[in-house]
Formats: sequence, structure tokens, C-alpha cells
Amino acid sequence: MYIRMFRRFAPLLAVCTALVALVFVADATLQHSTTSAGPATPFRCPGAEFNFPVDGSMGWIYREPASIEVSGTVHAGLDFWASGGDGSPVYALADGEVSRTQNSWSFDIVYTDSGVESYMTHLRHNLSVGDPVAAGQVIAETDGEWVHMSVGAQVGYDDRVVEQTQDPSPFFAASLNYDDGARNPLPYGRPLSVWCADAGDEEIQTGESLCDGVVDSIDALVVLQYSAGLIVTKPCSASADVNRDGFIDALDASLILQHVAGLLPELPF
Repeated sequence: MYIRMFRRFAPLLAVCTALVALVFVADATLQHSTTSAGPATPFRCPGAEFNFPVDGSMGWIYREPASIEVSGTVHAGLDFWASGGDGSPVYALADGEVSRTQNSWSFDIVYTDSGVESYMTHLRHNLSVGDPVAAGQVIAETDGEWVHMSVGAQVGYDDRVVEQTQDPSPFFAASLNYDDGARNPLPYGRPLSVWCADAGDEEIQTGESLCDGVVDSIDALVVLQYSAGLIVTKPCSASADVNRDGFIDALDASLILQHVAGLLPELPF
């Protein structure tokens, strides 16, 4: 009976929960993207050749269509948001050698094991062609809050031509290709670990719609985006159906927010 009453007022509830979610979102985003204190160690998915280039979270992924409005083509690489903001350390993805430095804000590196080349930009560096780099070595700092990188098959490939780039997913042992169904729900801030190919093998708690080990207002906001049709797919859909009624909707978002606020000690209630 109570479920039917909630469904009758679902549109109004969606508006109310969205407003509440936006109040919490700033704090929740920090929880998702801030790294722990102490010496930073770049994150690497199990079995991956590459570690991630910054400590933070993912922005646009490979072949993301949203970039068409900016560049006229789908996204040719990956964008990473640094949790430390401007001046954050940028790490070498793996052992390799600098192959190109056209300016002080971008460079290319060829990696020893695979022979593949990566391009990075939106950073500050003092590298020269021929410099060796080691996996996890700090080789630059962010020029702003994010960096862009792409992977190509040949030395000197053109990052602006998406056909000359490669899917970076195998090198990171992660799902990062929009064409293969990968999605990054807004707002950005999911930990890099949720992109790993084996991330879905971990135990997921009820209400955790992002597979990141945290239940907070961002989970509620993603549920609202999904129920409104703003995003089509997302991980952990079973845990997002908090009340187990077969629907992922504003009622689930409301229950998540009540849990975050301490009004519901346990989920499912």
C-alpha cells in the first residue's frame, strides 16, 4: 500500500530528492575523488601494463560522443581529473622513453613492453626526446585540473585523427571504450578502481549504484539520472533497486538519501 502511494507522488518526489542530492553532491564528490595523505602511488588495475597518470577520477572516456560539440569528432583518448587540482603530479604510465616533445605542455612516450606510444597534454614538463621514464615516476604536473592522454600504434601518430588512436582499455585492464558500453555518469568523481575489468567481482552493498564501495548522495543522483533517461547504462543496477520492487526510480533515490542522512540505519529497510 505504501509503495503504491509513493509511486503516485513519484514525479514530485523526484524533484525534491534531486534538490536534496545537489546539496550533498559537493561533499560526496570530495569523498569519491580525494586521495589519502602521504606519498602518492599511482593506481594500477590488476594485470595492467599501464598505471593511471594522476590520482583522481575519470572524465571523458575513449570515443565519448560528447566531445563532438568541442572538437568535431568523438573523443580520441581519456581525460583524467586530478584530485589535487592544478600542479598535481603526473606519472609515467609504464617504463619507456620520450619520443616527442613539441612544446612544454605535451609529449609522447614509447613504452618498452608493448612498443605502443602515448600522447599526453594539458600539463607542464621539462622532458627531452630520449629521456627514459620508469613506471609511476613523476614526469610532469597538471596545467589546470585535468590531463588528456591517448594511445597510438605508431610513433608520431596524430591524436586529432581518432582512426589513428587505439582503444586504451587493454593497456589499463579496464573498460574505457564508449562504443563497448562504458559510461561515466555525471557528476564525475568515481574512483579509478571502479573502471578495472574485475571491479564487478567485489561484493556490492545495497544502494551502491557506482560499484565504488561507498553509498552516498552521488548514488542517489545517478539513480535519478537513470530514471529520467539521462543515462542509459550504469554498473551495479541490482544494488540500485533498493526496495527490490523491480524498478530503479526516484523512490530508490529517496531511500538512499534517507540512509545517507542517518534516517534509515540499514538498506534494504
